[in-house]
Amino acid sequence: MPTRPRLLSLGDRVHYDGREHTVAALHGTSVRLVDDAQAASVVLLGHLLASESFAVLSTGPARPPLPEEGVLDGLPEEVAERARWWQRHLTELMTGRPDARQGPGRAEDRDLEDEVRPARGH
Repeated sequence: MPTRPRLLSLGDRVHYDGREHTVAALHGTSVRLVDDAQAASVVLLGHLLASESFAVLSTGPARPPLPEEGVLDGLPEEVAERARWWQRHLTELMTGRPDARQGPGRAEDRDLEDEVRPARGH
């Protein structure tokens, strides 16, 4: 039986307003829902949770699927490290949580962030 969640996450399937939706984005107190016909709507979280028709049908993946461990084998170490940095970065963008396997604030991460971030003019 569907229950009310303590936390909504990207990819969760919910029932709301007579239809099934996927949670496509969370921003502050707003939730972007996309139904099976690909119609998007934005609902305030409080309104969504208070709705009599709201129910969580299934939860999305805890984290995006990761490639096989050996996918970077044979690449130059510099290239493989840059790919691992992007993997951590994209995982955080997609889930809102950094990859727990890596410590925060590593010097290598800051160096790559400086390369990726465009220069800002004042």
